[in-house]
Amino acid sequence: MDPLKLDTFYPRFIEKQWFACPGFLLFGALLALLYQWLDLSVKLLLSDEIGNHQDEGIGALGLRALGRGALAGIIGGLVFTLVMIQVGFLPKVASLIEADSPLTGFFVHLVISILIGVSYGILFRKQS
Repeated sequence: MDPLKLDTFYPRFIEKQWFACPGFLLFGALLALLYQWLDLSVKLLLSDEIGNHQDEGIGALGLRALGRGALAGIIGGLVFTLVMIQVGFLPKVASLIEADSPLTGFFVHLVISILIGVSYGILFRKQS
């Protein structure tokens, strides 16, 4: 059937194609919900706005989140170091940079802990 013909606008044509309408409506509604969910998740993860406060300058909230995350990573790393000393795992951590000293393993472990803390600080800065 040629879509440019006028007979395609007649009620018979519309009656034949009506069965597809609920599917398109449902698809549109689900697509709108997905779009709203993605928009909300982007705003939660990537927005710097936290409540009512004065403007501190570009990136000040991000830097504060970096510092808090680094501090949390250091504290968590120091606490978990006690477990790693008891198990004797620090030389294996040092082997990541081809060393075997427990002290080197301790510093590598702290660097990893700081990186994990900073990533959590950046990703979840709106929830503190």
